Amino acid sequence: MHTALTSSLTYRKMSDIYTVSQLLFLDSFTCSKIFFGKKLIGNFEIIKSDDIFPIGTIIFNDTTGRLACHFLEFQPRWISGTVLLTKWNYLLNKTTGNQISSKYLEVQEVQEVRTDSSLEYFPPQISNKYLIGKVLIKSVLQYSNDKPVGCLLMLVGDQTHVHVLFSGKEIIERYFMIIVGKTYLLTDLNTTNQISSIFPVFEFNSTFSNSFPFPINDKHSFTYLNPSNLFNNISKHPHPISTNECSPIPFFTYKGTITCIIDNVLGVFILDSQFILHLGRYPYYNYLILPYRVGMTLLLHNIHAVSTKMDRDIWKLSARKHCPKLEDIKIIFVACFCSTIQICEFPSNKFCHYSVTPRVISKFSLFHVDDSLTLLDLIWIQKVYYEILEKFPGEFDDSTLLGDPLGNSSGQSSLLSKLFQRYHISDQGQEWPEEFFNHRFGCRTCQLNDVSKIKFITFSNFLKIIEKIETENQSTTKVISQSEAGMEFIQLMGILEGNSIGMLQFRDHTGQIQAVNISSVQKIQTYHLNNIWLVPEYDIVLEKHEKPYIRFAIDKCFCFYVKPSTFPIELKSFAFRVSHIYPAKVDCPSELEFPNLSFKMRINIFPVLEIDNGTRNELPEKNTYVHLSGDFIKFLPAIHVGSTYEMTYNRNPEFWLKNVDNAKIRSLQVEINKNFEYSTCKDLIGNKFGPTILQLNEVNKHTYIALETKFLEANKILNISDLLYGDMKIGSIISIQGILVSKEFRPTTYLPKFTRSPSFSNHLKGDTDHRDTSLLLRIRDTKTKDVIDTYIVSTARYIIPLGLIPGQPLILRKVMAKVSKIGIVYCCSLPTTNITLAGIPNDDHKMFHELENIKLIDLFNRSAQKLCRIHCTITQVFNLSVEMVCETCEQTFYNNSCPNECTLFPPKFRVEGKFEVRDGTSKAIVLIKDEVGLQELLQLKDDRIQLIRKAAAQKKIVYQQNHLNFSKNFDKVFNQVRAKIPIGREIILYCWPIKRQSLKNNNFSIQTFHGIELKAAGIEEIIPESEAFKYLQNFKKKLNV
Repeated sequence: MHTALTSSLTYRKMSDIYTVSQLLFLDSFTCSKIFFGKKLIGNFEIIKSDDIFPIGTIIFNDTTGRLACHFLEFQPRWISGTVLLTKWNYLLNKTTGNQISSKYLEVQEVQEVRTDSSLEYFPPQISNKYLIGKVLIKSVLQYSNDKPVGCLLMLVGDQTHVHVLFSGKEIIERYFMIIVGKTYLLTDLNTTNQISSIFPVFEFNSTFSNSFPFPINDKHSFTYLNPSNLFNNISKHPHPISTNECSPIPFFTYKGTITCIIDNVLGVFILDSQFILHLGRYPYYNYLILPYRVGMTLLLHNIHAVSTKMDRDIWKLSARKHCPKLEDIKIIFVACFCSTIQICEFPSNKFCHYSVTPRVISKFSLFHVDDSLTLLDLIWIQKVYYEILEKFPGEFDDSTLLGDPLGNSSGQSSLLSKLFQRYHISDQGQEWPEEFFNHRFGCRTCQLNDVSKIKFITFSNFLKIIEKIETENQSTTKVISQSEAGMEFIQLMGILEGNSIGMLQFRDHTGQIQAVNISSVQKIQTYHLNNIWLVPEYDIVLEKHEKPYIRFAIDKCFCFYVKPSTFPIELKSFAFRVSHIYPAKVDCPSELEFPNLSFKMRINIFPVLEIDNGTRNELPEKNTYVHLSGDFIKFLPAIHVGSTYEMTYNRNPEFWLKNVDNAKIRSLQVEINKNFEYSTCKDLIGNKFGPTILQLNEVNKHTYIALETKFLEANKILNISDLLYGDMKIGSIISIQGILVSKEFRPTTYLPKFTRSPSFSNHLKGDTDHRDTSLLLRIRDTKTKDVIDTYIVSTARYIIPLGLIPGQPLILRKVMAKVSKIGIVYCCSLPTTNITLAGIPNDDHKMFHELENIKLIDLFNRSAQKLCRIHCTITQVFNLSVEMVCETCEQTFYNNSCPNECTLFPPKFRVEGKFEVRDGTSKAIVLIKDEVGLQELLQLKDDRIQLIRKAAAQKKIVYQQNHLNFSKNFDKVFNQVRAKIPIGREIILYCWPIKRQSLKNNNFSIQTFHGIELKAAGIEEIIPESEAFKYLQNFKKKLNV
């Protein structure tokens, strides 16, 4: 071997010479001691085409084998020459299971034996087209169809920046001759405008030039990063920081030692025990062929500093040595395609016991091959992985979440990959020259995006955030959007299910939160339940005496994962339609026991039908009742009037239907014609779920259509205007729909006499105070402005659904229509009354502005309770009273406590007021009954109303016209908040007339009451024309200044 060199090696013992083939048979991690004094002789090559090694890899070859190499400083003249390696390390890179992935050399010293004269440096002949400059930036080689097309350089000389394009057939050799930080003489240059129309660019084409970059000694050293300066300035710079003052691109250079390897696959390392380095997007980092190990000292040219805040220890730093604390991490060093990394020192004996290369198969390795992922994307995927494990421990294996890194899957079918694709907007990026020139804003590796901000926190942490919001909010009811709560990027992920009281909730391992579906296009179905859902948009609802809950629309959510479930086809079953659902009934045997819940529904059992293309056992066609309790209560959120279901049974139906506590139920979709559309859905990885298809033969189709027609006739839903103007009979049981205007809990003694009948509460056990509590719902017509009051009596007896918020569309089934003694039409609930949410809430403020102005005198001719808009003036304020009232005993608070020392519930804020308005045609008395009315009447800000609340908890605040002795406390408090009685104030009043009319029926006659009383719904200020003119003049003066 190498006989031509025998004479030049006579002084060396041939026994000291090793061959590559001998090394390939060894099984050792480090050979520094074993091969002390051993030599290797051969030559270096650069891989230029398809090979087992990536293009651009420098390998050592001695005709017996080849090994990839790490260098401290590679000299281009070594290529194609014969060299002797006098100091080197031989290492094996092992994967999980101790499988060897690669074998490589760390070359520390090279002795030249024979070099290729064609690559030796000679001073080039100076021509007119040359330049001298220090290399600041060298991009990686760009390829097209696996062939190199060139790279870009930025050089600086005399404070002038010059860009050079390297291209041609011999570009790879020329590329490795250039070292960042060195000064070179370049000749045979041509100008080109094909790369950039803004920056002047010179081109060096190796195909037409025989010259090489010639190094010139430069006394100026390269500027290194001062970490303290970086930390001091990190908050001042929105972009990564540059320590190269003459460079217009935000880079810096840093020299540091790898003290810990976090993930060799993703290229995440710890430098100097304090900085995180990410090389996963650096094209020349190859963890399989040439990994980095602990103890290596790296010189990092042109790397970015990405500001970050690590709120989760995704890399398990606390369990590793030589790592910074999580709270100390402020930035991450990131290498990109404009970076250059040079090894300055291989691990010393100090790092000998750390220098074994870690196993390279990471659970996140499949995401490494996706070039579209940025650093922040990769961090987000890892963070979400651990968030999901915390929320659902034991629910997923890594192959489902991440893909199988040892298998044939690409990772594109994993849950996390699909989740990322769902949020990520594909950015094709810029062409590589354009990105090079605009690197301050165009580096894809460090690109910021909204995906990296999205969090899926646990419900326990979510509830803690809501608790803070709740302490700041003193209103009786408030709907808070994500943006108002500062949760734009906090999305909810949980198992959608029914709870033990028949309410909908989202749950994870740490907790749960109740939820209300307000979708107008999609109801909750049985196949939605017990699957993991993602909720991107939601509102937080805070109500007095209710736990916080969220509002969401199921059609705006997407299923993250369908949990495996089977419907027991071996059991008997029957198909039916729900014709009515009775409210869930609460039965509390004693104060010490948990209340028992049960409900029943009226169903129409279908005749013989075919389900899933197979005949099922069935019950005779009939209408009957099903009594439900136990775990079956959890299906209540997915059961709706008019919907069709299949239910299993396992014993005599006559007895079984009287107490169904453990059965399976699933939604059916009826197939009537050939144009039938299936409502199938998929989770992120393609698992299908949806309703079971109910197929009908020709005979059963006619039966089904007849049953459908009969059901619609029996369940006709009236609008409020139909009730007020139609042929309504006193005492009729009807179903109505409308939009909720207001909700108020009140004692039964405040209600009409009819609702205080003992028959509504004689079976209720428990607290007598709560037995009398009832609910007043004021409901507006969906199209007109007609309103009606509906009294829901004995609320402690039944489960009142969540989501009864002003603006919410409702359907109330089986309520009784009544007329009061003074002629006001209202409705009252029955033990059969069912309340259902019916879509997305309306914006009442928008509705206010759509009203037409009317005159007070016009209200005398109105016979309905419609919402009005009146332009008027406040002429008198008769009285105002503000107090904090005990929720339990209705006593007024004094000195921040209830006189009866009740502590069960916090007090409620009660407001009552009466004032007079005129508009030139008539006058009217206006009543205010809530905090909003007081705030708008007196023009109080939120902080002022809080002061009034505190004062009212000390003592009731009263204002009485012409009775100044009763108003001293009022004057004292209202002077503090700078509030005045608004006599003479011009306003826009939104109100409901309390119209007195004459009604007659068979049992009584009511006389007409003359006068106008209004209930305020909103008050808006009008700026007088004189004031508006002054404001406009002042504004013009400011503009002139």
